[in-house]
Amino acid sequence: ANVIKGAHSARSSKPLLRKVLVVTQFSIAIVLIIGTIVTAKQLNYIRNKELGFNRQHVISLPMNPALRQSYEAFKNEALNHHSIIHVTSAQNRPTQVGNINPVYWEGRGPDQYETMRFIACDHDYIKTFEMELAQGRDFSRDFPTDLQNYIVNEEAVKFMGLEDPVGKLFSIWQNEGQIIGVVKNFHSRPLHNTIEPLVLTLAQNNWGPNYIFLRIGPDNISQTLDNLAKTWKKFAPNYPFDFQFLDEAFEQLYRTDQRTGTIFKYFAILAILIFAIILYLRVRAKTLYADFQDQLKDADIVLHNAFLSTLIILWFCTLFFPSLPKELKDLISLVMLVPLVVLLKKLNPGWKWYSILLF
Repeated sequence: ANVIKGAHSARSSKPLLRKVLVVTQFSIAIVLIIGTIVTAKQLNYIRNKELGFNRQHVISLPMNPALRQSYEAFKNEALNHHSIIHVTSAQNRPTQVGNINPVYWEGRGPDQYETMRFIACDHDYIKTFEMELAQGRDFSRDFPTDLQNYIVNEEAVKFMGLEDPVGKLFSIWQNEGQIIGVVKNFHSRPLHNTIEPLVLTLAQNNWGPNYIFLRIGPDNISQTLDNLAKTWKKFAPNYPFDFQFLDEAFEQLYRTDQRTGTIFKYFAILAILIFAIILYLRVRAKTLYADFQDQLKDADIVLHNAFLSTLIILWFCTLFFPSLPKELKDLISLVMLVPLVVLLKKLNPGWKWYSILLF
């Protein structure tokens, strides 16, 4: 009797296991579809997001020792070309600002410092990137003291709690100067990050520029590049003319997100096809064969293999794509708990499934 009872229990447990596996497979397909939609929306957001500056028609050139010695002459000759509108230089591209230094401001001393990111740049930085000033003025060659002065963004003003920041004392390290302007907030880090307090200061010997930026006109770009290459060869003949458009550099920041979106799309299609094949096999077995248990067993083998393959796919997604949204990773982790619960329940029928919450 016990043998018959055990055999009956084993048979009765199989439909439950099949249902759990089918539901889990379906859930994985849903997760992959959601991941595809979320990633597509994220990429669309990146492409259309207002950065606070104009990245179109800006060329980036790497600074080199030869140009460091003759930068002003190179800049002036480049501006002689009617298609080059503005030229400036800076330590970093505007979306990759990594420099952080201690700062203090009026009402605080060096022992009461905070830290802020800063951009060491040339005159015309704000003009070249078509940023907007909220208060005050831009750096100007008419004011030699601007070498000691600063421009801060709106987030920095909010962080410092200053109602009227222009004219207030400000210092990076112990380089004291004044705030002469407030630039409207712009994204100085990848869009995965929030806008942070930021300071602009004129580049000096200890904060030399690493890039030259040129805003060019939208017409006859190839001719503009030819003229610029000739100017480059005149001032830096031993260095390659290795230019890059700023919008292309911006796109490269999000190549990982683009690859993630593509892979999620193909995995979602694969999961849907696997699930459809499994359903077809089960329906086919039930409708065409009177004795369909053997056919269901074959279908379950396919189901198990496909299920494990999809789990491996999900695991690779969470492992190799750290830029996935946290909510999506949590959802994937939750789905992957289902087979673990089924396995533990099968190994130990007396195990309580809700005890995994304690784990």
